[in-house]
Amino acid sequence: MRVIQAPSLLLRGSSRAARRGFTLIELLVVVAIIAILIALLLPAVQQAREAARRAQCANNMKQIGLAIHNFHDSTGTVPPAYVGHFQPGPNIDPGEVNKVMQGMGTTPQRGTTWCWLILPFLGEDWASGADNRYAHNSNQLGSEKNAIIRSYTCPSRRSPMREVSPANALLRAGDSAVLNAQPGTCTDYAGNSGTNQSWNDSSDLTNGYNRMFNSDANVTNGPMVGALINWADRTPSAGSQWDRYFRWRGQVTFSNVRDGLSNTVFLAEKWVNVGALGQGPTGSNAAGTRDYYTTGIGTPTVTIYQDGDAFDIRQPYAFLRRGVTDIDRNPNNTDGNSGYRGGSAHPGGMMMLLGDGSARMCSWTADGTARDRLTNRQDGGKVDWDLVGAQ
Repeated sequence: MRVIQAPSLLLRGSSRAARRGFTLIELLVVVAIIAILIALLLPAVQQAREAARRAQCANNMKQIGLAIHNFHDSTGTVPPAYVGHFQPGPNIDPGEVNKVMQGMGTTPQRGTTWCWLILPFLGEDWASGADNRYAHNSNQLGSEKNAIIRSYTCPSRRSPMREVSPANALLRAGDSAVLNAQPGTCTDYAGNSGTNQSWNDSSDLTNGYNRMFNSDANVTNGPMVGALINWADRTPSAGSQWDRYFRWRGQVTFSNVRDGLSNTVFLAEKWVNVGALGQGPTGSNAAGTRDYYTTGIGTPTVTIYQDGDAFDIRQPYAFLRRGVTDIDRNPNNTDGNSGYRGGSAHPGGMMMLLGDGSARMCSWTADGTARDRLTNRQDGGKVDWDLVGAQ
C-alpha cells in the first residue's frame, strides 16, 4: 500500500528552508569587508578632491598670469605692486611724492594695488571704468568693491570672501573719517617683491632700502615693484580729499626680468593663519593709518598683519610677500616673521605663478637657494628644478 505524505508537512519543511538567513559570523565578515573597503577608498576620494582643488588653484593663477600679460601688452609694464603716496593729510606734499620716487617714507596711505589694477584684464568689466589716476582706497573706490573675486582664492584654503574684520570701524585721526567703509575682496595670491625686502615697513625711515614698499627698481629685485609718481595734484578743493590725483608709471617690463619669465616667480600663495582668515588690522596709529602688525588671533605674544582687503594699499601683506624665498607650511603658526612668507593649504607645497603664465607647485622641501633664484628676477643664477620639486 502506497503512503502519501501530508501536504502540511511539505509546506512546513519548505518554509523553514526559505527562512534560513545569514549567521552572525557571516554578517560580521560582510561588515568587516565593507569597513575595509571604505578605509581603502576614503583616502583615494580625499586625494581626488585635493587634486581637483589644486587644479582649480593652478587655473586661478593662470588666469591671473594671462591678465598680467594683457596688462603688459596694454601699458608696456608689469602691473606695479601698488600705486600710491605717503601723505596722510588732504594735500599731497611734493616732499612726500619725492619719497615715493626715491623708495623712501613710511607705508603708503593713499593708493591701490595690483589686485585692483588687473581687474579689467581679468574679465571683470565693471572695473574697466575706474580712473587709476586717483588715490584709490577703501573709501574712494565705492560700492563696486563689494565684488568678491573668485579667481583670487585657493579652494583648498577657503571659499571666496571679503575682509570681515574690522568692518566700518577704522577711523582716520583728525576728522574721524571712516577709512574702511567698503571692505574689499581677500586673496590667497601675493605679488613677489623680491628677496631683499624686510617684512617690517617701518624699520628704516631714512632710505627705505630694506622695506617691502621700496619703489626703487634698482634695489627691489622682484618683478612686483611700486609705481613711480611723476606728478600729483596738491590743490585743495571743497570736495573730498580723495579727489587728489596723480600721474604714475610702472617700472618693470618683461625685458627687465633678466633671468627669464619661465624662471621667475611673479605671484605665490601666501601664508595666512587659519584663525585670521578675512581679518585685517584692527586699529590705527596717530596718523590715522592702519596698525599693520596687529593680529586677529586672540592676544598672542607676537603681532603680525596677516589677511584682509587686497585692494587696500594700507594692508601690505594682503597682496605682497617675498615670493618663495620664505615659506611656512604651518597654518597655525603665530611667528611674527610669517607675515612676509608664502604658504598654502595644499599638503605637498605651495602654488606659484611664473612670468611665462605657467603655474607650478613648489615643494615644502624645496632647496633654499633654488627658491631665492626663483624669487630674484635678476640674479643670473640657473634654477635647478629638481631641487624645487615643482610639479
